[in-house]
Amino acid sequence: MNKRGHLPTVLLLVTALILVGVVAFSFATFKGGVEDESKGLHLLVSTLNFQEEYVRISFKDMVEDSLEKAKGQENFELAFNNSLENIADERRDVYFGNFFGKIVNKQYVVNKEGGVYVLQVSDVFVRSFVDKNEIKRNFDLSLRFNENEVIE
Repeated sequence: MNKRGHLPTVLLLVTALILVGVVAFSFATFKGGVEDESKGLHLLVSTLNFQEEYVRISFKDMVEDSLEKAKGQENFELAFNNSLENIADERRDVYFGNFFGKIVNKQYVVNKEGGVYVLQVSDVFVRSFVDKNEIKRNFDLSLRFNENEVIE
């Protein structure tokens, strides 16, 4: 009888037992500790979502305030733009990315399509930091309005 044919089977069994032992040891010695990292990442994403939502709400609010100040002016577009830039300068806060700076530095476009204006701000970003982690989210803003109100 040929007994040498059982050697690969025995080596396979020994290797499998060693792997099972290594896995069992890693399970037994794992202490978790992912809660702190998970909380940090949750804070990172929550902060980023808050900043983006704040910018979107501020954008609409600033346009509404600018419309109120520009109503009845001889040159509506000039009055609207000046008012928008002044409001952005008053509210400017770098915590909320580059949004306010883009408005103050006239990095936006207002197009008129019939009686409807379209205000667009491109490449706005918000950024969140927690420890060594950072997330940066880029987005564009666009809002339609006429000389009386914001059009949803």
